[in-house]
Amino acid sequence: MRVVSPFERVKGEDVLVSPVPVAVVSLYGYPPRSTILKIRKRLDQCKSDREKLKIFAMYPASYILAALGLGPSTKKWTEEEKDMVRILYVSGKTIEQIAKELKRTENSIRVIIKKMKIHRRKVSHVWHGRKLILLFMLYLAGRSHREIAITLKTTEKAVEHAISRYILHG
Repeated sequence: MRVVSPFERVKGEDVLVSPVPVAVVSLYGYPPRSTILKIRKRLDQCKSDREKLKIFAMYPASYILAALGLGPSTKKWTEEEKDMVRILYVSGKTIEQIAKELKRTENSIRVIIKKMKIHRRKVSHVWHGRKLILLFMLYLAGRSHREIAITLKTTEKAVEHAISRYILHG
């Protein structure tokens, strides 16, 4: 069953008509997680659509939408995702490309880049594209500078410089 606006016409499927247009954005903002869970629990206990409509009338539209999973995403960033953002952004990928790859919004990518204080640096001709990504991956996998240098066919000093420049201060 899905929630539809009172202005939407639907034939041949079970729908729950919201007492307010689904597009309405409440002035109350995003609700606390405890409230979302309470609303979900109450909606799950409802035996009829009429009972659900009573619950809909008790809360702001944004709270109901959040409880139904239709509000803005509150998905937390994992450390792995943050590392991928850092790698992709520093290696020259656009925000749009990163968003598509991580299945996030462009705005969420911009926000996490700003929070992590990631800055693009001018990448030298030696460290670019796949080679830079491989450097990040080997470093994050815990490989020593010597192992990374051998894998990338470069010097240990160059690896140390690249890590300090693109990873530690990125």
